[in-house]
Amino acid sequence: MFGFIRPNNPDLKAKPAAAQTDAILVCKEDIYRENRGMEPILLVRKGYEVKPEELPRFIRNGARPQQFHFKPGAGQEAQRVLPVPAIPPRVASQLRKGTSVPIAPPAEPGGNRAYTSRSRHKALILDQDPKSMKRLIDCLFICGLQLDRIHPVRVTEHLGWALNKYRPQILVVDYHLQGGQNGLEAITSLRRLPGVEKAILTLAPHPILSEAENRFIEEFCREKDIKILSKPVSRHSLNRILQDP
Repeated sequence: MFGFIRPNNPDLKAKPAAAQTDAILVCKEDIYRENRGMEPILLVRKGYEVKPEELPRFIRNGARPQQFHFKPGAGQEAQRVLPVPAIPPRVASQLRKGTSVPIAPPAEPGGNRAYTSRSRHKALILDQDPKSMKRLIDCLFICGLQLDRIHPVRVTEHLGWALNKYRPQILVVDYHLQGGQNGLEAITSLRRLPGVEKAILTLAPHPILSEAENRFIEEFCREKDIKILSKPVSRHSLNRILQDP
């Protein structure tokens, strides 16, 4: 479908088709995506098992076929390691330009349809810490969002403008903002949240908040249906919030 060429190996041809499908596509190294002169964004970690239909999506975001290889599955000889078949230059060029058929994002183990639907969603992030921003973008990507649909904002005053421009379904705002303002004040200062289906407040353990402030945040978020996401953010905790209706 994507121009994969079956290796011209007599030993493989002699084997039943069922045994050939046991091969597992694995990432050989950490793969990063360029981020407009900023710190690169992690696409996929070394050792991650990739479905063949996911490979074109990673290539479109900057990965190279040489960064993947096939390892034998349970039905194959342990010593056999297959290289990733070459992708024709014309197909690879189309994938990088985004002109190919849209590819579904990585699926949750066991098959989660929510991951497929999230590929059409947009997210807006307000966080003034570059490392936290990068980690959150990585987690959103692993949870199914397309990188070109994740929009970062670092200036609180730009939040309303960005909401009207991008119309995100997911809004993530950090509680600890600069200039004496916090994330809850930034959200409540907006008259409306057009198109937002899920609002998330990220909360770092430091600086340590008082017990009264923690209680106020929890009660306010419960009343306004704002989800609290503790830092450091993990894809598992983020995925639980995204799955919560």
